Amino acid sequence: MLVVWALALITYFFQVPFSFLASLIVPLLGLFIMLSIVNRNLKIQKIDAVFVLLMIYILFSIVISMTHGVALAKIIRFTLIISMIPLFSLIEMKDKKSFQRIFLIIACMKSFFIIYLAVKIVMAYHFGIGSYWNMRFHFIESGFGDVYVASGIPKIQIQGNGILPIAFMLSCLNSNESYSKVMSAILLAGILLAGNFAFYLGILFFGLYIMYKLFKSNSKRKWLQYTKCLIVAALPFAVFFVAYYVRNQISLKSGESNAIRIEQMQALISGNWIIGNGLGSSVDYVGKFRDYTGDIYFELQTLYVFFQIGLVGIVLFFLCMFLRFNKKRKECLILFLIYLTYTFWNPYCFDTTEMMAIVLIMNMTNSNKASYLIHNILYGKGC
Repeated sequence: MLVVWALALITYFFQVPFSFLASLIVPLLGLFIMLSIVNRNLKIQKIDAVFVLLMIYILFSIVISMTHGVALAKIIRFTLIISMIPLFSLIEMKDKKSFQRIFLIIACMKSFFIIYLAVKIVMAYHFGIGSYWNMRFHFIESGFGDVYVASGIPKIQIQGNGILPIAFMLSCLNSNESYSKVMSAILLAGILLAGNFAFYLGILFFGLYIMYKLFKSNSKRKWLQYTKCLIVAALPFAVFFVAYYVRNQISLKSGESNAIRIEQMQALISGNWIIGNGLGSSVDYVGKFRDYTGDIYFELQTLYVFFQIGLVGIVLFFLCMFLRFNKKRKECLILFLIYLTYTFWNPYCFDTTEMMAIVLIMNMTNSNKASYLIHNILYGKGC
């Protein structure tokens, strides 16, 4: 199982520059979940009433799709996506440490690759070593994403980056591993160079969560009390800086990027809000920027699922997930909520990225706790 997991991660992280790997992600994750069933890592007995209700509702949505004449291939595709994601939350690995360690090592390899591309594009842009525009056009035309320099800073926005914030959070919480600090630094560098505002948002919320846990600490250490006072004093300036940065990012994206998202949102809320339009149903909408008729992939993929299954289906799906995370451990629920904060405006929900994120969060080891991280900050050693 660990070999299949490692291969699935490699295909996900390194579909750039090896585009042929992208077609192997779903089969490998399918094999991974089948092996989980065979090895009894998938705890079928933990299936709950909400999941059963979700499955019944999916059957109802399939009937709606068939009455609307939706292609069978589309119905099967989205039925598998919406039913498989909750199953990944039932996988319990026997060797959680190795499972997570493999993930963090491969994630660091991806981060090194991002750093390499950043250096290469900076050398081309600032020093003329190589062709900057040829590099950028190559990535765009190959469907890899985009690599560019903005305000002198490289941004490596390529496929396979979506799960890096989860890797950073897990490495920070992995208090009993001697190399976790080095890994955290490598992963943070990759995330910063990826240049995705949504990633920054996820890291910000994680930082606020750790700060909250630190403030709740009963430690009477003087340096901690001084630190708390400094944080409180600096908070207005930090809020101003964050607000300025957010406003600046919105202003930068106020052109085509955000306009496309707004147009997509208008298209995806045009259906039946309550029960949706059926699994796999296509949007019949022609916007200013393009014709969305027949599309099955959107920047706002969560809203596209909402278009299909409506408010009832979305509530059942997320209620099922929230209850499972909360039952496992409240920290798991918090990390999942942070994941949702940075994925809603990007196409990382309801796909393989979410499947991997879910199984990773649900298999956090006992040493993956904010309380352990706070203990390390306060005393410089593990519990």
